[in-house]
Amino acid sequence: MSWKIIDRLWHQSQVKDTELLLLLAIAHHINKRGMAYPSVARLATFIRKSSKTVKRLVRDLEARGYLQVQYRMGPKGTRVIAF
Repeated sequence: MSWKIIDRLWHQSQVKDTELLLLLAIAHHINKRGMAYPSVARLATFIRKSSKTVKRLVRDLEARGYLQVQYRMGPKGTRVIAF
């Protein structure tokens, strides 16, 4: 977990509500290299939304430059999410 990223999200991010909650959930999974590998199902559980909603939010946040997503680049072919 990266406290610097979480602090930045709380104080500098322009996103609100469920988008902010999703970014915080992803930040909870960040490793020392600044990458996270949480599954969509895990993120959905964290933010109490459907997997479909998480996928949509990730796409939207990526399009707006809040996230960088690399598909099938993580362990066992998972997606990699970086801030």
